Amino acid sequence: MTARLADEGGFTLVELLAAMVIGVIVTFAALAVMDGSWRAQAKTVDRIDATDRGRLAMDKITQQLDSRVCLSAATPGIAAQLVTATDSQIEFYASVTSDTAPRLVVERRRMTYRPATADILLESWTGTAPPPAAPPANTTTPTRTRTIAGGVAPAGTTPIFRYYVPTGTPPLPTLQRVPPITGADRDKVVLVKINFAAAGKSPSLRIEFQNDSLTRSPTCQF
Repeated sequence: MTARLADEGGFTLVELLAAMVIGVIVTFAALAVMDGSWRAQAKTVDRIDATDRGRLAMDKITQQLDSRVCLSAATPGIAAQLVTATDSQIEFYASVTSDTAPRLVVERRRMTYRPATADILLESWTGTAPPPAAPPANTTTPTRTRTIAGGVAPAGTTPIFRYYVPTGTPPLPTLQRVPPITGADRDKVVLVKINFAAAGKSPSLRIEFQNDSLTRSPTCQF
């Protein structure tokens, strides 16, 4: 019994220090793995969020452009289809159903990319039934104003809006016009290409989106 109590066997100071060092190394390795997992998850969430926002924005923009129409010859003094057509702004006519009469109403709509706020603003001026009454001038207060795309920017040097007119036999909308488009060319545009990048929280994350919008009718009448 006395011999057993006198036994001083156990960990030496060197062994204890070595065990502590190994423990610290393992702990830091585990934390590094967890940090990497958190960063990867954050990047994935950021990409998913930017993708969802970009798709929703493209759907809204395309829906607006797909509703555009050309005013008939019975509406003198105003452009038939496009009012403004630049790299970052497009103004056009659309038809909506009147809430007070079973007739179509002409709307003037303008979409503008704003670099300062990284968004696309939609403004609408609603006319009165029946057509072809012209909508109010775009110098008046818009009937509605809302942001339809946020956190967006041009994808490289590609403009937000590009415009194409028919060419060849049979005529196809493959001839690109350089904005600003004026005069008769505005009424010849049958294809508008939309292109932008949705930005993520990370400065390096940019997801590009592009889509096409053809006029409702090749005869440009409603």
